[in-house]
Amino acid sequence: MRADVLGPEVNTCNRLARRKDLDKDRLRISKVADVCSTQLWTPSMSDDAPQKLSSSRDLATLSGRSQLPAHVRSGGGMAALNWLLDREDPASFLGQLATGELYYTMQEIGVGDSHVLLDLATPEQIRGILDLDLWTGHDVKLERWVGWLDMARSHSIDTALKLVQSTEPELLQLLFTRTITVHGGDLDIDMVPDELQVIPSPDGAFWVTIPREHELADRLHDMMKLLWAADMTMMRDVFQTARFELPSQIEETLIRFREGRLEEMGFFTPGDALSVYAYLSPTRMRAEVRGDLEALRVAPPIEHGTVVHDVILHHVTPPDTLGAVLGEMSPSERARFAETFTFLVNKVFMARTGDLSQTDALPEIGGHCGALVNLGLLWLADESLPRALSVATSLWPEQLFRVGYSLITDAAKQARQLAHRSGAAHNLRLFGEPIDDVLEGLSRRFPVVYEGLLTPGALVWRDVRTLEELSRIEIALSDASAVLDFFEGELGFSPSVLMHADFGALPESERDAITFGSLFRTGLAQSMLSDTFSFTPLSRDELASFLAVGFTIEGGRVTVSDELAQVLAPLKDKVSEIMAAWIDDQVEELGLALGRVQAYEIDPAFASALILTVDQ
Repeated sequence: MRADVLGPEVNTCNRLARRKDLDKDRLRISKVADVCSTQLWTPSMSDDAPQKLSSSRDLATLSGRSQLPAHVRSGGGMAALNWLLDREDPASFLGQLATGELYYTMQEIGVGDSHVLLDLATPEQIRGILDLDLWTGHDVKLERWVGWLDMARSHSIDTALKLVQSTEPELLQLLFTRTITVHGGDLDIDMVPDELQVIPSPDGAFWVTIPREHELADRLHDMMKLLWAADMTMMRDVFQTARFELPSQIEETLIRFREGRLEEMGFFTPGDALSVYAYLSPTRMRAEVRGDLEALRVAPPIEHGTVVHDVILHHVTPPDTLGAVLGEMSPSERARFAETFTFLVNKVFMARTGDLSQTDALPEIGGHCGALVNLGLLWLADESLPRALSVATSLWPEQLFRVGYSLITDAAKQARQLAHRSGAAHNLRLFGEPIDDVLEGLSRRFPVVYEGLLTPGALVWRDVRTLEELSRIEIALSDASAVLDFFEGELGFSPSVLMHADFGALPESERDAITFGSLFRTGLAQSMLSDTFSFTPLSRDELASFLAVGFTIEGGRVTVSDELAQVLAPLKDKVSEIMAAWIDDQVEELGLALGRVQAYEIDPAFASALILTVDQ
C-alpha cells in the first residue's frame, strides 16, 4: 500500500506497514475531499451547469421546496413567527405547510409565543401536531395535551375550542379513564369515599370522581365546561364510552390510529423505525454496486404528498464528500435526495428517541445520518467522486446509511469483545487513553469513535465519517487485540486474576490506574532483578537499580543497555511484529521518563503511572 495514499495522520502511528494480516480492502483511505479539485473531478462550468451546494451550507436548503426561506430559518424562532405573520394571508400560507414543518417551527418559536399559529392552523394540522408531541414510544402523555389546552386558552377561548374539536375522541376517553372515573347520573354521591372529589358534568347526565390530590382536581369543572362548549354531542359519547371501556383498550385504538397518520407524515413507529439499523453486508452490497449499478437503480421518490419536508435537517452540515456530491447533482436529483434523506432522518429520529417531541435532538440525528451516509457512500463508490455521484443518485440514502452503520458494527463487535476480555465490566482500564475510550465509544448501543484517537487531546465521541477514520479504528483494535493476546497467552492474564492479585503496599488509587504497559514494565524489571517475571511492585531502590542496569546515557540520549536488550531479544523473537513494536514503545517510554532519574528523585506516585512502585 502506498504511504502517500494513507495521509499524514495515519502515518503518524508508524505501524501500517506491519498490517500483513489486516484486510487491505478495509484500509483504503478516503481521498475524495482531496481530489475534489484535481484530476478525478472536473465539473462543467457552462451556464446551464447545476448550482453547486457548498459543503458548509445547511442540508435544509437541499431542495428549495420548503416554504420557509433559509434566511428565515437561520434567524431563529421569532424571525420565523414575524415572517409568517407578515404574509398577505397567513392562515392560507400556514395551511399549506407540512404538519411536521409547522410543528418544528412552533418548537423553535417556543410554546409561549406560538399560540397564534395554533389559531391559524387547520384541524388536520392540529391533530398531527398532537400526534407528534404527546407520545413517548407507545405511551401517550396526557399532561402534554393539558399544556396545549392551556396555551390555547391563553390566546383565546375560540382557539381552545378549536383545539378540543381537533382532538380525537379516544384521547379524551383516555383522559377520563386513567385516573378520573366517569359515572352515570344515578350515582349515589353519599357513597363516594372522602378522598375523591365529585363533579357533575355540565349537562347533569354524568358524575365524575377524581382524587382530591390530583393536579386537575381544582380545574376539572371548568375544563369540562370548555369541553362541552366545544362539542356537547362528542363529549356525551366520550363519557358514555369512558364508563365501560378499559384504558388499555382505548390506548390500543389510539396507537393504531396514530400509527396510520404518522406513516402518512413520513414517520414510523419506534419498533418499525429500528429496521433502519438492520445489518446490511457492506462487502455484498459493494460487490452488487460494482457488478451492475444500473440494476440497483431505485424507484421514483417516496410519495407522501406535501407532508414530508426537509425542515428537520436544519443546522446540519454535510461531510465533505457528501457535500461535494450534492453540489454536482442536478436540481431534480437534489430534490429527490432531499426528500429521501429527510425520510431517513425521520426514521432514525423515531428509532433513537421514540418521542417526536424531542426536537432538540434533531440536529444531532441529522448529523448522525449525514456521517453514516457519507461513510457508506465512500465505501460503495470505491472513493471515486464520479462513481459516488452515480451511487448517490441511484440508491436510497437509507441503503447508504445502513452500509455505513454496518461497517461500524463490524468494528463494534470486536471492540465489545476486547472490552469484555480486558475487564471493562469491572471498571478496569488497562489499555489506557485513548484505547479504553475507543472501546467505550464503540461498545455503545449506537457506536461512535473517540475523537482523541484521531485528534490527540480531543475529549469527545462522535460518528465515524470516513474510511480513513474507520481504518484508524481498525488499526487501534488490531494493536489492542495483539497486546491482549500476548498477556493472555504468555502471562496468563484474565480480569479475575488481576483483581485478586497481591500488589502489596501499592495504594488503592494507584491500583485503579494499572495498565498493560505498567504491568509489562514491572514484570520486565522484576525479571532483571530477580529472574522472575512478576507484577510485584518495586521499591524506590529496586526501581533505581533497574534503571541503572536497564538504560545508559550516551551523548545526552537515553538508550537501552546491552543487558536489557539481551532480556528483550528472546521475548521479541517469539511475538508478532505488532507486539514487538509495542514492547519497544513501552521500554522507550520508561527510559525517556525515568532514565535520567536518581533514586532519591523518584516519586512513586508519578512513577506508578509507568511502572508499579511503592514508597519504601
